[in-house]
Amino acid sequence: VIDGTNDTDAIIVEGATSCAPCSAGKFTKYNYSFVCNDCPPGTYSGAGSSSCSQCPVGKSSIGRSSECAQCPSGMVAGEEGSAQCTQCESGTYAPTNGTAVECIRCGPGRYSGKGEKECEPCKVGMVAKDEGSAQCTQC
Repeated sequence: VIDGTNDTDAIIVEGATSCAPCSAGKFTKYNYSFVCNDCPPGTYSGAGSSSCSQCPVGKSSIGRSSECAQCPSGMVAGEEGSAQCTQCESGTYAPTNGTAVECIRCGPGRYSGKGEKECEPCKVGMVAKDEGSAQCTQC
């Protein structure tokens, strides 16, 4: 029987008559092994897994995870196996949770700060001539 209290090695209980599978977020190369290893950051696994799977684009995990978390608005995970979501730079945005593959540049006449989910229009008397503006300037 496996006791999941230890991060890398399972504890074998004296007098056990069967083995238990590894818990979610852990894996073993052998079915019902006595040693369970943590899934590394950017991966996840279900209970009883023999390997960890990479998080899909738009999601991340810090490791030892049973699933990957969607990136919040204003952040992206642009490649498989991301350990963390990255905040969009000023002048760009990511509109919806977990679906943006990359940050989108603000169009002319609009701007954004860092980590925004949308671009704001410039106020009257202000202008942003180029795409990807972080701020508007006076006319």
